[in-house]
Amino acid sequence: MIDQAAAPVAQGEVYRCAPDVLWMRDAGRVFLIAPQRGQAWSLAELDAAIWDWVVLDYRYLEIVHFISLILRTSPEQAKKRLDATLHRWVNTGLIEAAGATCRSGES
Repeated sequence: MIDQAAAPVAQGEVYRCAPDVLWMRDAGRVFLIAPQRGQAWSLAELDAAIWDWVVLDYRYLEIVHFISLILRTSPEQAKKRLDATLHRWVNTGLIEAAGATCRSGES
C-alpha cells in the first residue's frame, strides 16, 4: 500500500515520530512525552486525528481529504492546515524525516 506517494508527504518528505518521543492514545487525546528533554504534549481533536494518520502512514492527499471533510473546507485550505501542523511538529521535535521509529504506548 505504500509507494512513492507514501505519506504523509509535505515538501517531498515522509514523516515519522521522533525516536525520543513516546506516545499513547487515551480518551480522544494523544499524549506525547520526550523524557530526555523533559517535555510533554497533549493533542486533541483534529491534531490528535492528524497524529494518528501520520504514524499510521496515511498518504498526504488522503489526510488532506479527511481534513477537508472534517473542516468542510477546500483541499487547498486543508493542505495549508496540514502543512502548518507538520511544520509546527517538526520545529517542536515531535516528528522528523522518515527513518526514525516511534515507540507507541499502544499494543
